[in-house]
Amino acid sequence: LLWFLVACLVIALYFLQQWSRSPFAGLPGIHSLSRLVYEVLGKYGTVYDLLLSCHERFGPVFVFAKVRGGALLVVVDLDFAKKHYSQAHFIKSVRRKPSKFFERFVGMYNVAHSNGETWARQRKAANPAFQWQSLKKFQEKFVREAHRGLRYLECGKPDPAVEEVLKKTGFDAGRGRLVAMTRFSDQMVVDTLGACIYSLDMKQFEEEEARLALLGRRIMAELESPARAFLGQWVELLPLQSNRDIDADITELNELLRGVMNEHLSQAGEKNAEKLDLVDHLVGSLSETEVMRNLLLLFFAGQENTSNTFVFTMQYLAEHQDVQDKVRAEARALLGDSLSPTVEQLKDLKYLRMVLKEVLRLHPPVLFTQTRVAVKPFTVGGRTFPAGTPAAIPVLLYHMNPEWWDNPTEFRPERFEGKVTPLSWLPFGTGPRQCLGMNFLMMELRVFVATLALRYRFEPGPQQPSWQKKTYGRSMDFTTGPILGPRNVYINFIPLY
Repeated sequence: LLWFLVACLVIALYFLQQWSRSPFAGLPGIHSLSRLVYEVLGKYGTVYDLLLSCHERFGPVFVFAKVRGGALLVVVDLDFAKKHYSQAHFIKSVRRKPSKFFERFVGMYNVAHSNGETWARQRKAANPAFQWQSLKKFQEKFVREAHRGLRYLECGKPDPAVEEVLKKTGFDAGRGRLVAMTRFSDQMVVDTLGACIYSLDMKQFEEEEARLALLGRRIMAELESPARAFLGQWVELLPLQSNRDIDADITELNELLRGVMNEHLSQAGEKNAEKLDLVDHLVGSLSETEVMRNLLLLFFAGQENTSNTFVFTMQYLAEHQDVQDKVRAEARALLGDSLSPTVEQLKDLKYLRMVLKEVLRLHPPVLFTQTRVAVKPFTVGGRTFPAGTPAAIPVLLYHMNPEWWDNPTEFRPERFEGKVTPLSWLPFGTGPRQCLGMNFLMMELRVFVATLALRYRFEPGPQQPSWQKKTYGRSMDFTTGPILGPRNVYINFIPLY
């Protein structure tokens, strides 16, 4: 017993010594994984609400435990944000040993997960495809995919899952068509990704299973499961059916994208400049490994972020009929009865742009920026931290800060009519590493929402208490994980004519 007590004392002294050396010693916050788990699961229910609580309890500078061990500095300060997005002060933290499945799905060491010359070369290769002039080439494809969505609403096969919800809830759709928004959105977004990025017709509305549209969601749901989040790569060593399933799904996605890359490699130099797509730009400048890593990233980010924003937008428009009426009136004034907006008309949909920005403020694609590491000592909150300190910008807290936003939990697109506080709106980051897909997402969703608004009125579908979590004082259901997407959102599309 004596030796056991001595051993416990030695271990306790070791951890106390390690803690005293930590740059975070004495700072308020959530320092341990066990505390993080307790606060999310036992008290707040969602990471959204936990973050808001941390800001209230700990102030603008606090510590937040990382799921895979360690902790990082979280700062809500505009001056710090300027430094954080400057590569002279902070660089991306690149994981040395990512999960095998995560690496194969997201494609690590791509333009989003690299630094220095490797990052600069990949960014230079991808930039031309996302500039506004290049996006003009995508306009017809955006419109075509929006029309596919309209055809599905008019005459597509019934969704068995929706039929079950109608039966279970007794909801009366009347003249409308009840739609499971996440699936509908994924189908539209994946078809658009295929057409614009990969020059591939995914045909997700034509496929009864919509396999590719569901593939990314299924992989992310498994990767974000609590067991994988907290046990990490150890889970991958177990002979589990879930490991075999996720391996098969990721293999299928990799084979699809490798086929796309090989097709473009075989046509290298044969296309004229007007017909070049993103893959053409990549294969002309990067190695095959780098091309694959970036194609995987674009599939993951292009589907997850765009689709989630689309669903949230439709949900808010269904709940706020006055805002929906303004969106429809603006679209009708600019487009008339045309369901094929031009690029110039899209740029003039200013109120719809405000709606999208407000949705992205309330529900940014990510809660934190990717962790960045200080390249030199810095001071924040009256305390100096050494080089090598990991830090992150909590995007959600910048978007919900009452110092910069009046009634921040309120959905009010008109707040974007005037100027907003610089660096208080950061759904895509800022600076040289701003998200490549920002203009793509904004243009794509303007086409989708304007086209649907001219043809349909959107009303909320059925809700059940078991689906709902209270967030921002509203009831909604979220997926788990760092990217909190909407779940169980049903919209009733009622024809206007």
